[in-house]
Amino acid sequence: MYADQTIHHHSAALLRTFDKISDYVFFMAVDGATYRYVFVNEPGKRAIGWTDADIGTSIEEKVPSETAALISRYYDQAIRERKSVVFEDYQLADSFYTDTLESEDVLSLPLHYFESEVTPVFDGETCTHVISVVREVTERKRRELELTILRDQHESLRRYSPHGIFVLDHDYRIKSLNPAVTAITGYTESDLLEQSFIDWIETPERATVETGIRHAMSGNPHKYTIQGRRRTGEPLDLAILNIPIEVGGHINGLFAIIIDHTPEKDAERAMRESERRYRQLIEMIPEGIIVHRDGRVLYANAIARSTIGETDMHHESIF
Repeated sequence: MYADQTIHHHSAALLRTFDKISDYVFFMAVDGATYRYVFVNEPGKRAIGWTDADIGTSIEEKVPSETAALISRYYDQAIRERKSVVFEDYQLADSFYTDTLESEDVLSLPLHYFESEVTPVFDGETCTHVISVVREVTERKRRELELTILRDQHESLRRYSPHGIFVLDHDYRIKSLNPAVTAITGYTESDLLEQSFIDWIETPERATVETGIRHAMSGNPHKYTIQGRRRTGEPLDLAILNIPIEVGGHINGLFAIIIDHTPEKDAERAMRESERRYRQLIEMIPEGIIVHRDGRVLYANAIARSTIGETDMHHESIF
């Protein structure tokens, strides 16, 4: 009799220690296919409105039917597999939060996320009890969601940017590159990964690039232009923007964003060449030609200058 009282006393003391932890602790008796509450710690009581009068009640009597079905399914799994099972669940935040939201915000209603660890207790081959420890993991889930959003945003920028994006480590090694790098330069990831970004640059331009990278690694974004080449040898006119990557308050790498100005530069070169050829043609015509506006000479070819006896007629009056 004394031994029973001692065991009961220590068991009660042990159970009371669970009142001091913030997790919800549920001791459930297995009654066939039904699970009945034997003990719930104080945080758990407040969560489901449980009192000592509820000892022996079933899950279905204390929580909504959908939640009861979910819990029972994982309890069944833990018993069937004879090991602890961890699962997550969520519920909408209470009215204190939802009353502050407009109707169009229904998709962004805050949630409470919970993680439950269910452990079966066996007496021989028979499972007599299930212990469930439930903890709120809302902040962790929100941080995970924020990280997922950031990763998706970064991936969208990487995938859809028309500009080439290199990610370099603190030793200037290429850690990743986006599809636009390949579209602009013809080089693939397998060609460039883990190589020095400097080695990819044409030798005459390396000093310019090294200066830009040093600026970025000191915390100052830097933009400059260089001449490069595609993998097949065609020339490229590139602008490079170096942006530092800061993690934990320390710069440990940088973005090297390449912007292809080759089409615009080609157009400028073609225009200059066309103008050169036009002037050459005008100079070779054996007739004097003067172009003027508002009575001021804009251009006179060699024959015109020689005929008039002037060496420079630019901006002179035609009179």
